[in-house]
Amino acid sequence: RLGSVIVSGAGNSNNNNFYLVAAPGVERSVIDVGSAKLDGTVYRMAAHSARGPSSPYSLLKPEITAPGELIQSARMGTGTGDAWMSGTSFATPLVAGAAALALQAHPGWNATEIKALLLNTAKPMQHKNGIPYPESLTGAGFLDVAQAVTTTVTAMAEGTDGLTTLSLGALALARPWEETRQIRVTNHGDADAKFTLSVEETVTENGFGIELPEKEFTIPAKSQKLVPVTFRADPAQF
Repeated sequence: RLGSVIVSGAGNSNNNNFYLVAAPGVERSVIDVGSAKLDGTVYRMAAHSARGPSSPYSLLKPEITAPGELIQSARMGTGTGDAWMSGTSFATPLVAGAAALALQAHPGWNATEIKALLLNTAKPMQHKNGIPYPESLTGAGFLDVAQAVTTTVTAMAEGTDGLTTLSLGALALARPWEETRQIRVTNHGDADAKFTLSVEETVTENGFGIELPEKEFTIPAKSQKLVPVTFRADPAQF
């Protein structure tokens, strides 16, 4: 409500189990940040970074990942000395700084649009074997500041009160289920933007499917469009 972009670390409870992300990152409008480590020239998830989803509403958290292992920082009481430290608390200020740069590049955008922008432009992360990390570990992926400051389109789930991601929560089903949600795609730029949509699944489950009723469309400059996404589940196939 104040127009501030709030960023918080996911916590350092490790990622050996689910529902480990810490407050206040579990709040809907907060950008919840996971921690990555440098493996040669590639960033991968740090073992200390807490895994989602959030409790008690099973929201998609963490939402983005940034460097957070062996970060060089100032050592208190040494004058000019340094220390090498790890934790999501060291990944968090990098995302906060990225949010500030994104707001500087896109003056007039609100906090929810800045959050969506950072998530939309994050890069997917992979295990060493090439398998993508699930969203419960990395969120949207690895922070990409350069892409964020030059992108003029945002996509966010409609009616999520600052969450921006399309989160279904924990489903307890006894019969076939279907629901259609809306994603608001906004073209903030000065030229028409054309889109071709597809679904990529990092985790699959028998009996669960995602469909895009509308796969191609164009949004004029300074305009927006609601795009439907349909989810189907049949618990008999789980």
